[in-house]
Amino acid sequence: PGEVIASTPPLSSIRGDIYDRNFRPLTSAYKTYAIYARPLEMEDPDSSAAILAEILGLEKSKLLPNLKSERGFIWVAQKIDHEKADAIKQRNMKGVYQVVETKRFYPNFKKAAHVVGFVENGQGLDGIEFQYNSILRGDEISSAELKTLNYAPETEFGGSSTHLVLNLDLMIQSKIERFLDKRMKITGASSGTIILMNANTGAVL
Repeated sequence: PGEVIASTPPLSSIRGDIYDRNFRPLTSAYKTYAIYARPLEMEDPDSSAAILAEILGLEKSKLLPNLKSERGFIWVAQKIDHEKADAIKQRNMKGVYQVVETKRFYPNFKKAAHVVGFVENGQGLDGIEFQYNSILRGDEISSAELKTLNYAPETEFGGSSTHLVLNLDLMIQSKIERFLDKRMKITGASSGTIILMNANTGAVL
């Protein structure tokens, strides 16, 4: 996709986002919460089961046996919103804990998907998500990775996630993909490629 411009956001544990050249989001990260319990630490499993069931919309009769078990750890619920997580936290139940889970979302779905790539379990597995995985995660960055970036001299990398701004234009990309899809349907082709070039210089854009 060409030159990548990097800027450092406020300190955050959430993976950095990717934008097109006009700062349209190509990716987004959001938080959900997971609730777990350590039955051996619980003082009143019956009361805790009633509270958790009410807040989370679970059946107390199914939850209680797990909370009374001899197990060291059980998941109670995952992918819950902040409101429910906060309501549980305020009840301060001994042996009940919560963790933040970060989820990745692609607002443009398939548009530029081959460029952006995807993430699984916090690891970029294709496209920009893979190529700049260390930068997006806030890991230590190699000198080879730094050479591919355009960034301000005072920018500090490592220790926090970093947003990336590509020179890709999402609107142009969408028009190209629609044109290519239409031509493939007309010709019956199973695949196709479009190369965008500068008419004056012949340089590939």
